[in-house]
Amino acid sequence: MRHFGKITFLFRANTIDPAPTRPWLLVLILFALALRAAFCLSRPVDESAMFRSLPDQREYLELGRNLLEKGRLSMIDSRFGDEVRAFRTPGYPLFVAMCGGSVRAVQMAQCAIDASTVLAVFWLARRWMGYWRSFLAATFVALNPFLVYFCSCVLTESTFVAMLAWGTALFAWSGAIGPNASRR
Repeated sequence: MRHFGKITFLFRANTIDPAPTRPWLLVLILFALALRAAFCLSRPVDESAMFRSLPDQREYLELGRNLLEKGRLSMIDSRFGDEVRAFRTPGYPLFVAMCGGSVRAVQMAQCAIDASTVLAVFWLARRWMGYWRSFLAATFVALNPFLVYFCSCVLTESTFVAMLAWGTALFAWSGAIGPNASRR
C-alpha cells in the first residue's frame, strides 16, 4: 500500500486474475460493440445530412474515395473551386479508402476499433487497480455516449481515442510507467 497525502491508493501491479476476467470482460466488450453498432445502424446514411451537421465528414470521405479511385490524396474544395492536395493528414483518408469509401463500412470498422478501447482501458486500469475497479473504468468507456456517437461519424475521433488508449496501455504494461518503473 502506498500513501500520498490523505489519499491511499492500492497498487497491485501485474496481478491479473484470469478466471473472473474473461467472461465478464468479454461480455462488456461485446455489449460495447453491440451498442455502437446499433446506434450506427439506427442513423441513416444520408451524406447530405452528414455534411450539414459536421462538414469535415465530406472532406474525409472525398479524400478517401479519391485515394481509392485515383490514387491521390486530393479533393475539390468548393470554397476555392479548385483541387486541394495534402489538405488533411493521410492516415484517416487511407482508413476510409480501406473501407471502400462506404460510410456504413467506416462506421462498423470504427465500432470495432472503439469497442477495443474498453479492453485497453481495462488493461491500463488493471496496471494499478484491482479487477472490479478496472472493470468499472472499462464500463464507463463502454457506456460513454460521446464515444458511441462518434462511431457514427466519419471523423478521426474514434480512431484517435483508440490509438491513445492502446498506446498508453501498452506503454504502461511495458514497465515504463507505474509503481515498478525504473527511475532514470
